[in-house]
Amino acid sequence: NTVPSNSVGFCQSPNLKVADFSDNFFIGRIPSCLDHLP
Repeated sequence: NTVPSNSVGFCQSPNLKVADFSDNFFIGRIPSCLDHLP
């Protein structure tokens, strides 16, 4: 699987502390740059 280019925007948000993706229809892997999120 490849990560869509639009997910890169999340990786360039250093102030992002919490993300809730529970009610979404994303397909594929979560980018490793988001591993720090709870």
